[in-house]
Amino acid sequence: MDCIVDTGLELIPIEIKAGEKVKLSDVRGLASFIDLYGSQIKNAYVITNGRLPEKLNSKITAVPWKFI
Repeated sequence: MDCIVDTGLELIPIEIKAGEKVKLSDVRGLASFIDLYGSQIKNAYVITNGRLPEKLNSKITAVPWKFI
């Protein structure tokens, strides 16, 4: 995990990966963090070098850095 944004109401974990395609198995640390703090996390993000946003599971979305 590279960054955690604490809004005061929720935690937003963010991981950054250099690849274009990210699989759920590539973000095990992020998934573990979500399991640990589950109720405090509504959404988590993986910043990638991909082309389009992609939902990896119900809480984790891969977002290309160009969309930020």
